[in-house]
Amino acid sequence: MLIRGALAEMRSLLIELRSGELQNQSLDQLLVTLVEAARVRTHAVISFSRTGTSELPKDITLALYRIAREALNNAIIHADAAEIHVSLLTEAGRVELHVQDDGCGFDPVTVPAGHLGVRIMMERAAEIGGEVQVHSEAGRGADVVVIWPRKGGGGAGHD
Repeated sequence: MLIRGALAEMRSLLIELRSGELQNQSLDQLLVTLVEAARVRTHAVISFSRTGTSELPKDITLALYRIAREALNNAIIHADAAEIHVSLLTEAGRVELHVQDDGCGFDPVTVPAGHLGVRIMMERAAEIGGEVQVHSEAGRGADVVVIWPRKGGGGAGHD
């Protein structure tokens, strides 16, 4: 188990270093690799589920992957979670991605100025015509939800 996790972590790092590798994989594949690599970095149980399949433009795939990576890293580093669940729902022209944890939670309105993760995720989502919603409160975990395209809007910036 430890060896498999370490190999997944190495694979994830290699994918990041070789930007072409990111563009040659589906969002499902990237999220599976991300989750496998994250499992070796935390005591939390991390799971992944997906519903539906859809071929996404490369720029959308890359942005969603990077948002998921940031949300998962935040859950591992800041939440002190026992469980983290990443879920992906794809249907015709729409994606909903959740990174949910049962950790300490936080007030999304009062994120300290030096903590840029939520703002970076929101900026990445806006660049592709999506949105990020953060549902959290102290002591009740967090659910970072990415929706593409945002409700009532079309996707932007396709390759």
